[in-house]
Amino acid sequence: MSSVNNRENRTLGGVRRPLVVIFGWMGCQPKKHLRRYIEMYSKMGMAVCIRVASPAMVVKATLEQPSSLTIPRAWPYDQQTSSPSLPSSSTTMEGLAWNVLAEIDSLLPHHPIVFFHVFSNAGCFLWEQVTRILRPTGKDAAITTEPTATIAAPRPIQLRLQSIADRIHGVIFDSGPGNDLHQLPLALSYATLLEKLGVVFSTRYLLLPWSQQRVEQRAKDYANTFRQDGWDLPQLYFFCESDALAPHEFLRQLVEHRQQAHGVERIQCRVWKESTHCAHLYRHPHEYRATLSSFLDQCIMLSLRSRL
Repeated sequence: MSSVNNRENRTLGGVRRPLVVIFGWMGCQPKKHLRRYIEMYSKMGMAVCIRVASPAMVVKATLEQPSSLTIPRAWPYDQQTSSPSLPSSSTTMEGLAWNVLAEIDSLLPHHPIVFFHVFSNAGCFLWEQVTRILRPTGKDAAITTEPTATIAAPRPIQLRLQSIADRIHGVIFDSGPGNDLHQLPLALSYATLLEKLGVVFSTRYLLLPWSQQRVEQRAKDYANTFRQDGWDLPQLYFFCESDALAPHEFLRQLVEHRQQAHGVERIQCRVWKESTHCAHLYRHPHEYRATLSSFLDQCIMLSLRSRL
C-alpha cells in the first residue's frame, strides 16, 4: 500500500498538484506492479495514492450484495490517524472506501483536482463503494450511523462528501469492469499463496453449493450498477479483445450505453485487438500514454467549461 505523505508530492513549483488515486487489481503489489504508473503520473506532474483491496474482500464482493451504507464513527478523523505506510485495518470493501475518502478529505487542501485509476474488478468493486457513498441513490440515500439508527447522513458529513465529489474530475477503468464474475478462480491466480489462504479462512462460509446462483445475481446487479450510474463523470476505458477477465463485448456495450446517456466527449475508450489484462501500458506504452494524457486534459477543460 502506498500513500501521499510528503511535501514534495503536494506542490510542483508552488502550484498544487492533481492527485491520482489508484485502485489496484487482486494480488497487485504496488512497488512491483505499479511502478510504471507512478512514474508516468509523476512525469505528468501528479501525486499518486494507491489502495489495493485484499483478495478476501474481492471474493466477498463477488458473492455478496453490498449492504446498507454505514458511516464509521468519528469519520473522517479516526481514519486519518492511521499510518499510511501500514495495511488498512478494514476488512470490508465499504470500510476501505470510507478510509480512502477520509484520506482524500485530508489531502484536498493540497490537491484540488482528483482522478481515479481503477484496475480490474478488484478496483471496480472498491469504486462501486466509493460511488455509493458519494452519490447515494435508492436505499443508500439513508445511511446508517454506528451503532444502530438509520438516518440521512449528518449535514457536516454530507458537505465533506460533496466537496470530495466536486473535486473528482474523471475516472480511468483499466481492464474492467468485467461482468463475468465466474472468472473469479482465474483472477485468484494473481494472488500470492498467503493471500489465497486468507481467502479460504475468511470466506469459507460463502463457498456453498448455491454460490453459483449468488454469483449470477451479483453479476447482473454489478453490471447494472455501472450501466445505470447517473453520475456524468468523464470516463476512459482501456480494454482489449483477448481478455477473458474483462470481456470486450460487455465493455463495448457499456461504453456505448454511457455515451448515449452522457456524450462521446465524456465517455471514451481505447481498445486493442491483442493485449494483456492490467498490462496495456506495458504492451502499448505510446498509445496508452497519449490516450490518457489527452483524456486528462479534456477532463480539466470540461470542468472549466461547466463553471463558466
